[in-house]
Amino acid sequence: MADLIETSYAFFVTGCDTTSALYRMGKKRAWKLLKDRPGLKTCSDIFKNPNASKEEISAAGEKFIVALYNGEEGESLDSLRVIRHTQTIAKQPVTGSFDLATLPPTSAACEQHSYRTYLQVQEWLETSKDLENWGWKSY
Repeated sequence: MADLIETSYAFFVTGCDTTSALYRMGKKRAWKLLKDRPGLKTCSDIFKNPNASKEEISAAGEKFIVALYNGEEGESLDSLRVIRHTQTIAKQPVTGSFDLATLPPTSAACEQHSYRTYLQVQEWLETSKDLENWGWKSY
């Protein structure tokens, strides 16, 4: 069962029908990262915790996504975006084009993505959550 939950976290964090997707970040890459870097398992553990706080979820999501984009431990997605943008622009000719989708998401976008991922993992664990507490509105 634990492997199934790890697999589901890797599946949901990289995008599926019910969560947003990360550009060019495949499910195999996320799964391999969880297997190769045991310290990142704490990130998926937070998503399995039915009592995790929004702050814990946001921090764990950002930590894992920074790792997906080969960032340094403790680095924020916002600073990683600046670094990656600068590195990419420096390598291109002046007339070259740049695809913003290749940059990591912002910290704010990652936070919302992490909430959606958390809700989906909790749904698979059959833990009922009040969606209105997570930014969804009832009409």
